[in-house]
Amino acid sequence: MSPQFPDRQLIEHDALLTQLTPHYVAWRTDGFPAPNRPKISAYESMIVPGVAYRFSFLEITVWGHLFYAVEMEDVYADEKGKPQARGIHSHAIVGYLLVFFEHASSVLKTLGYDGPLVVRISMVRIRGIPFLWFPYNAPQEVGAAPFDDTLTFEIGTSSTALTHDRDNVVGEIAKTIFLALNWSDPAIGPDAVKGIIQKGKDYNFWKK
Repeated sequence: MSPQFPDRQLIEHDALLTQLTPHYVAWRTDGFPAPNRPKISAYESMIVPGVAYRFSFLEITVWGHLFYAVEMEDVYADEKGKPQARGIHSHAIVGYLLVFFEHASSVLKTLGYDGPLVVRISMVRIRGIPFLWFPYNAPQEVGAAPFDDTLTFEIGTSSTALTHDRDNVVGEIAKTIFLALNWSDPAIGPDAVKGIIQKGKDYNFWKK
């Protein structure tokens, strides 16, 4: 996520590393980003590894670019530890989008940016990887991209939309992902966005 027209630095590099207050969002058990993570200085940016479960990291640049990465494919086992299914947790992908957008809104406010934004979503190594749906808490494999191994697309939004219309923005992104990866069931119908968002909030342990 980045300002659409980044014509100036929003913060000096040293201030980014030393003065930018961590923005923690209530999320599952530990919060996001995970507490006590090290800060890595990179060119015009700060990288924080291990911000969520699995492989993950966050990068914030002096220009207001925010980059969130997380590994989505996982193996789900039963209570005895026996693997049941492998794939992308359909609730988790929405939950991650919600918490990323909530965190980005907070950071951009602190950096003093108010204006149009460009959001780029990229998924790699997705060919043949199913979504996992959890009726009655038992994982079922649904959908899978049969041909493409990557998915990349952009949307335009704004800092105002992140604050006041976050759920609808995330819902439309999630619909695009599900439809592009060959799973249309949760993305079609008058209440599709509402249902998608509620599953993500349940995953995040967010109250209704």
